[in-house]
Amino acid sequence: MQYKYKDGSIGVARTVVYAGIAYPAASLAQQAGETTAAWVIRLAAIGVQPMRVERPDVDINSYDYGAPLETDADGVLVISYPNPIAKTPLWSTATRERMYVSAGADVPPGYTPQEPPDSPYAVWGGEAWLVDVDAARSAKRREIVSRADAFMATLTANYSEHEKLSWSKQEAEARALSVDPDAAAPLLTGIAATRGIGLLDLRDRVLANVATYEAVSAAVLGQQQRYEDQLAAAGDDAGAIAAIDPVYVLPGA
Repeated sequence: MQYKYKDGSIGVARTVVYAGIAYPAASLAQQAGETTAAWVIRLAAIGVQPMRVERPDVDINSYDYGAPLETDADGVLVISYPNPIAKTPLWSTATRERMYVSAGADVPPGYTPQEPPDSPYAVWGGEAWLVDVDAARSAKRREIVSRADAFMATLTANYSEHEKLSWSKQEAEARALSVDPDAAAPLLTGIAATRGIGLLDLRDRVLANVATYEAVSAAVLGQQQRYEDQLAAAGDDAGAIAAIDPVYVLPGA
C-alpha cells in the first residue's frame, strides 16, 4: 500500500508526525473492522491520503504505461494509466533477440527496427537481414540423412549388436544353401541345431528377412534421395529449403 503525504510525496507507510504527535507506520493501515470511509477520514486528519495504483493489464515489455491519471475515489487517490503506449520492437543484429524501447527512443548500437526473417540462419547484412542459404542448405542435408538413419535404426532396435554383425554371414550362407543344399553353412547349422529347427527352414527364414529388409532399405533410400532432389531444386530459395520436411515411412504405408 502507498500513501500521499502532506508534503506531496508518495511512498509506502512511514511514521508521520502531526501536531507534535508521532503516528507509527503500522497505524496508517486500515484496521480490522474499520470501514474505508472511516479509514480515509482518520488518515486525512493527519495529512495522509491512501493511494491505489491501477496499472493496465498489458505486457510491460511491449507497452509503456503512458501518462498517469489521478482521480479521487471516495477519498482514496487512484493513479491509473488509461492509455498504454505500445513500445517499439528492436532486434539484436547479433542474436536476433527482440527487445522493446519507448516510442521515439533512439535505436541503440547493435539493434535494428527491421524484423529478421523466420529462419535460424538469418544474419545481419549491414543494411538488411539476409539468410545464409549455404548454412541452411547444409543443415537441411544433414537433417535428411540423420532422419533416414534414425528411421532405419528404429527397425533394428530390438536386435543385439552381436546378431546384427552376423547378418551378412547368415545371408551369404543362406544364399549358398539355396544354390546347393549341401553347401557348408557352419553358422546357420549351429543356429538351427540350437533352435531345434531344420537347416533349410532356417535358410528360408533368413532369405525372407533379407528380402524384407532390402525392400525397406530401398524405400528409405528412395525417399532420402527424393528429399535430396527437392533440396537441389530449391536452389537459393531459403523458404523452399525450410519447407522440406523429411519424413520416412515404410513401403505401402
